[in-house]
Amino acid sequence: LAWTALRDGGNPDRLEDTVKAYCGRETEMLCRGGRYRRQLLARGRKANPMLQDAHLRAAQEAVLSYVRSTRQGAVNLLTEQLIRYLASDTWFAPHFDKDRPDKEHTPLDPKAFDGPGDLLATLCLGCACTVLMLPRSEERASEAFAVDLLPGDVYLLADEARWHWKHGVSVAEEHGVCRRAVVWRFVEDDDAVAAVS
Repeated sequence: LAWTALRDGGNPDRLEDTVKAYCGRETEMLCRGGRYRRQLLARGRKANPMLQDAHLRAAQEAVLSYVRSTRQGAVNLLTEQLIRYLASDTWFAPHFDKDRPDKEHTPLDPKAFDGPGDLLATLCLGCACTVLMLPRSEERASEAFAVDLLPGDVYLLADEARWHWKHGVSVAEEHGVCRRAVVWRFVEDDDAVAAVS
């Protein structure tokens, strides 16, 4: 796998850094005029072929099946990311995975839009963690909440949670275990990939 440094300015050649490996299919990368493929390439990231690990495939298929059961239109897997964190990565600040909610083909600025996909699902591995959810609007700050997750738990960001809330992750320092995660990003209702559903 080709691993890419997660932090800006990180060194992708050092195992001591938190890193991501991106996996994807060319068909999905080219949807919406290829804007997602250009986005990854412009940020120096390579999409590896999808992994064939049986356990990971089973988890992917279960999550995809669940996501499809909750949506009205076609849903297709865009990318699969394997993330290897450091033991010292106990705080991942609340943030937006920025994309445009439209289905247009207009290219994206890769610096302004760094998190493709209409829906995001994350499989938590390695240790327990807490997902923090904060509304985008400061007027709704009192609605912030947290969810405790165990290894093997999955959380999904869709609709308002995807577009109008920040999400972050906190890990208790006493765990002393390197957190791992698999993030699946999906596109929906896109004519360019509906045929491969």
